[in-house]
Amino acid sequence: MTEVSSWCCLRLTELSAWERRWDDLPNGQGGHDTAAIIDVLGEVANRSRPFAFADPDLLMTGGAGCDQRVPGVRCAGCSDLEYRTEFIMWAVAASPLVVSTDIRGMTNATREILLHEEILAINQDPIGRSHGVIQAFPCAGSRKPNACQVWAKPLSSRGGIAVALYNSGNRTAVISLPIRLLGLGDGPVRVRDVWARRELGSFTAFSAKAAAHEARIFAITATR
Repeated sequence: MTEVSSWCCLRLTELSAWERRWDDLPNGQGGHDTAAIIDVLGEVANRSRPFAFADPDLLMTGGAGCDQRVPGVRCAGCSDLEYRTEFIMWAVAASPLVVSTDIRGMTNATREILLHEEILAINQDPIGRSHGVIQAFPCAGSRKPNACQVWAKPLSSRGGIAVALYNSGNRTAVISLPIRLLGLGDGPVRVRDVWARRELGSFTAFSAKAAAHEARIFAITATR
């Protein structure tokens, strides 16, 4: 039983949790859980660049899960928070956003995630690059040494940085932003909560709570 086995439990299979099925791929490879894919993406996202983006494949965001064994039905089975986490991590990794859900029947939560204009703008920023994971450390409720992570993506607007604070553990954690690693100078930085579309103010030190399996996304700019 893996640590992420409680994520988005599937009824269709007994494969690892937060399941992604690649049945549409020609090589017929088996399932992979999204938490593990995010771990790999964090290692390779810093190689993303225009015309050569790190591609973790289709977004499961918006899948309704599986209550029946229906051939051809995608069975992501995650919570809305976990779908949001996936979307944020793909965006900050500068990865292609290819939706696999049926957009004709999107729930309000799915629509809010997939059509979030500020997250889409971060993903589509013309710089087209990501720093991937810039810091990782243990966090409460997890045996993984890198369960809490800080990801960064440079932005063309005012030399800003998009930052994701990601908690892959099973308990709420407080994740600190390593401002000194962002390359924005020694002064305070301005922080915007991207998901909430809200300016938080200027900080010389900043941290935020992230629930289990949650990614928080912020836009950081220098104040001078």
